Amino acid sequence: MVLYPPCLATAMAVKLQSGSVKWMLFSICYPMLLGITIASLVFSLGRALGLSGLQAMFGFYGMALTFTLFMGFFSSKQNHTQH
Repeated sequence: MVLYPPCLATAMAVKLQSGSVKWMLFSICYPMLLGITIASLVFSLGRALGLSGLQAMFGFYGMALTFTLFMGFFSSKQNHTQH
């Protein structure tokens, strides 16, 4: 669900802003292909480990959430000035 194509209004906005039908089609097709590829990899790796599809999905989202929380503890290297 995270990797789905944009809504029609967004696709039309991409076409209007870029002036190109190719960019509009790219904005529709790329997320769908990426989503199918990642879903297939998660399912295939889960099956190879003996997990059901639901267990593989929960494992993937758990790892993604853990990684996101872990990275939240690191501050950026930008200098912050106090006023």
